[in-house]
Amino acid sequence: RFKFASDQELDANVLGGLPDLYRQRISHVLFEDIISEVELFTDCAPLFLRQLHSSFKSTLYMPDQQLVNIDEPSMHLQIISEGEVEMRDRAGCIVGMSGATESFSAVSFLCKVGAPFAVRTRVVTRVLSLDFASWDNACSAFPENLHQVKMNLLHHCEKKANEFVEGCAGYIIYRELASVVQQYLVHERETGIALFVAAAARGDLGE
Repeated sequence: RFKFASDQELDANVLGGLPDLYRQRISHVLFEDIISEVELFTDCAPLFLRQLHSSFKSTLYMPDQQLVNIDEPSMHLQIISEGEVEMRDRAGCIVGMSGATESFSAVSFLCKVGAPFAVRTRVVTRVLSLDFASWDNACSAFPENLHQVKMNLLHHCEKKANEFVEGCAGYIIYRELASVVQQYLVHERETGIALFVAAAARGDLGE
């Protein structure tokens, strides 16, 4: 991946020398507006989003640059700050576009599956990236928001599927993604119930 925004590298070096509190405040100012408009974070707690602000890294990509390959695992939650990317299926056909405030790696990142399509920039595009450690820290501090994010992702996949004619490649892909998210939610619920039952059996639950 080619980073050609020298101002971004300078900003990173400058920010790296500042105390954590100052870095968090600067990141909050830089990313607050864009993050607040991301559909994936609808109805999430402000404190949860505030913690995410300080962990996002901004990278500028040139046009026609490959960002994701099909079946590639996603190590970052990636959100477009400005610009546009295209998604292509295995046949190389364009099955969708994503622009500002949209994530093109959410299903892969949150459900830990391979990328469903290849992603390439169409124009100069700035992408905000969040790694697993930062995401897990925020979710540990505000666990109720993880379920909300996944529900938002499910609704997004269903909405995107309905933008296509039933039976076409885009429709099929987004329906499959919705199914993946739904299965992940079911697994999450079953795991929660199992933990509750185990705790009850041990007598760990209060009166």
